[in-house]
Amino acid sequence: MIRLLLALALLYSPLVRAQAVLADVTAPLVAITTGFSGTDVTIFGSLEEAGADVIVVLRGPGQTLSLRHKERVFGLWLNGPAQRFAQVPGFYGLAATKPVTGLLSLEDLNQNRLGLSALQASLEHQPEGGDVLETDRAAVIAELGKRGLIVQKPEPIRLLAGRLFKVSFALPSNVPVGPFQVSVYAVKDRQVIGIITTPLVTSQVGIAADVHDWAYREPLIYALASLSLAVLMGALGFWAFRAR
Repeated sequence: MIRLLLALALLYSPLVRAQAVLADVTAPLVAITTGFSGTDVTIFGSLEEAGADVIVVLRGPGQTLSLRHKERVFGLWLNGPAQRFAQVPGFYGLAATKPVTGLLSLEDLNQNRLGLSALQASLEHQPEGGDVLETDRAAVIAELGKRGLIVQKPEPIRLLAGRLFKVSFALPSNVPVGPFQVSVYAVKDRQVIGIITTPLVTSQVGIAADVHDWAYREPLIYALASLSLAVLMGALGFWAFRAR
């Protein structure tokens, strides 16, 4: 009896279920240099079961975003109290073989934060700015979309031989630095039959990394140096113009 229970536990454990899908990233490290203008991240893998579907999600590091409403005060439009949202993904990319709403139940979509509606509902609000409205959550999602930090692939993932898949996400030049997570879900009969996650890191290298670290270690000196450099460049430009 004990052996039977152990066998059943092993059969339904995440380690075994994860074998329903295998996936990896072509370049697990994205190096951000001074001239970084964006890059593509490609995720590839295979499904164990024929007839299964796949959902691929690329999530960036969590961050806190603030949203302010304009308020009319004595005839002037001023910024009102901030609505702060914690653990907002710095990047969110989603692709699937079919629309995710047809692959899983609403409960499963919300639980795994799959799709923009589920992502919007999962935003953690910090209450010091007053009551939050759904329009506020939608505004956060819309702002990330404007920055190119939310990508929902309109075209479906194509399965080669019914099992092999590949999908690419475009990371913009303003992509945040830090740990990313790739999550790949194998789905069949509206059930998740396998999940696998793999890390991806965006990191500044070279001069960009040195300047970034310096700005965080010595913010006051960095600000003064930046201001001095701006004044110097302005003066040089003025003198060069007068010399003509």
